[in-house]
Amino acid sequence: MSGPFTTAAPDTTAPTVSGTDPAKDATDVPVATPVRATFSEPVSEAEIILKDAQGTAITGTAAMDSTNKILTFTPQQPLAHSATYTAEASKAKDTAGNIMATPHVWSFTTVQAPSAPKTIALPVQTDTWLDDQGTVGPNGPTVWAGAYGSSAPRAIERTYLKFDTSALAGKAITEAKLELWNSASFGCGAADSGLKAQQVTGAWSAETLSWRNQPQTTTNGEALAKDPGGCIGDSPPSDVAWTWPVTDIVRRWASGQDNHGLLVRGVDESSSAPQYDRGFHASETEEGRGPSADVEGDLHRQRRSQPDSHDTSPRFGHDTADDPRGGTGRRSRKRAGRRHGEGHLQRAGDQRELRPDRHRRRGGSRQRHDERP
Repeated sequence: MSGPFTTAAPDTTAPTVSGTDPAKDATDVPVATPVRATFSEPVSEAEIILKDAQGTAITGTAAMDSTNKILTFTPQQPLAHSATYTAEASKAKDTAGNIMATPHVWSFTTVQAPSAPKTIALPVQTDTWLDDQGTVGPNGPTVWAGAYGSSAPRAIERTYLKFDTSALAGKAITEAKLELWNSASFGCGAADSGLKAQQVTGAWSAETLSWRNQPQTTTNGEALAKDPGGCIGDSPPSDVAWTWPVTDIVRRWASGQDNHGLLVRGVDESSSAPQYDRGFHASETEEGRGPSADVEGDLHRQRRSQPDSHDTSPRFGHDTADDPRGGTGRRSRKRAGRRHGEGHLQRAGDQRELRPDRHRRRGGSRQRHDERP
C-alpha cells in the first residue's frame, strides 16, 4: 500500500511592493532619475503610472528586469525641477494568478534648478609696478610690465595685483580672467614676446615692495597674453583690453589656498630682451578702466569697487622722489649717493632721451607714439 501524501496549500497571497526608487517622500531627486518598484515576488502585467502635481500622466516606457521583480519606468523627457510627482504601481500578478489588492502609491520631489552661472568683478585691493633699476610706482595712474629701453640692457618691469577673493570661498568657479586695459605701448619685441600672469605665493606689500624682496611665484596655471590684433612694425597697439585666463589660479583661491595676488611680467626678461613694454590703467586711473578680475560660477553678484581716483596721497609713509615713468624712488634708499630715481636715469645712458617722452605718456599725455621726439 502506498503511504499518505500531502498537497501543498494553494498560493493565495497577492504580490506587494517591497521597495521604491525614489523612496517615498524623497527630495532633491535628479530630474533624469527613472522610477522603480520592487515587488515581493516575480510578477507580470505590472505597470507604473507617474503623474505631476496637476494629475497629468508623464509619458515614458516601462521594462521588467530578468528576475521579473523590478519594474522600471523611464520618462520620455527629464522631469521638471522643484516639482512633486506621484507614482502608482499596480496590476502586478504572480505566477499563481494573484493580483495586487490595491495600488502602491508614493510621491517624491525633484531637485531645484541649478543656478545660472553668474559673473562678478572682484574688488581690486592694491596694485603697483617696479623695475630692476630701482623704480617703484604704487600710486600712479599706470602700471607697467615688460622690457623698456632703446638698447640692451633694458629696464625689466613687473606689475603686482591683488583682488579681494573673500566672496569666492567654497564656490564652484566656471571661468576666471584677468583684464587690464592697455594705455601705452613701446616696441613690438620678437615673435614670442608677450606678457604672462602668474600666481604669487608669498606675501607682499605695495608700501615695501622692491626688486630685491619680491615674493615667490609659481608657473602652475600661468597664462600668456599677447597684443590683441598683433603688433606690426614699430607701431604697437594701445587703448585695447588684454585678458589672461586665470581659472586654475582662482579655483585654488576659492578652495582655500592663500591669495597673494597676481604678477604680470614679460616672457623675456633676459639681458638681451627686445623692447616690449606695455602700460595699463592702474586702480588710480580716472579713465574707469582699472584692473579687473572677472569670475564666473555659482556666485552672488558683487559690485567691484576701486580706490577713490581723486585720492592722490602717496601710499608711502615717508618722502618720495619723482620718477620719469610715474614711479617713485624712495629717498631712504641710496646707491652711490643718488636717489634710485636719479640713478636710474644715469644708468640708462642712451635711454635718457626716451625717458622724458615716456614720462609725458605715462603722466597722461595724449601724445601719439609716432610723435615722440
